Amino acid sequence: WVKRACAVPLFSYAHGGKSMETTEEKGESGSLNEIEFVFKKGATSVVWNWFGFRPSDTQQSTIFCRTCKRAVVAKGGNTTNLFHHLKQKHFLEYDKAVKAREDASASTSAVVRPKTLTQQTIGTAINSCTPYDKSSKRWGELTNAV
Repeated sequence: WVKRACAVPLFSYAHGGKSMETTEEKGESGSLNEIEFVFKKGATSVVWNWFGFRPSDTQQSTIFCRTCKRAVVAKGGNTTNLFHHLKQKHFLEYDKAVKAREDASASTSAVVRPKTLTQQTIGTAINSCTPYDKSSKRWGELTNAV
């Protein structure tokens, strides 16, 4: 396989051993540098600002990086893989994405997350229980077991 600038594989050997044809070699209309990628439908993560899909990909199955125009494997929209791509290939963009994620998290944290909860002590838990009636069968069974 010959390495070419901006050549994006359409198939990998993991997909049935097909050839490594690229969009330039197939002669599709418009190179990847000219394509305006569309955003993911229903995306909630900020990382999707750096990734998109071809307009013709109505199933949104092949994710492309808007920065380097490469296909990125992220099965099911796995945003961890998308963040990893940014961290490995575009560190400045990764910093921006992390900051945007933190800002988005901070703005919603007061609304979505409850105040910090603390675990009660064993004594508090035992004292808050309703004791069995001493004349009940269950009280007698537990007393005899201990």
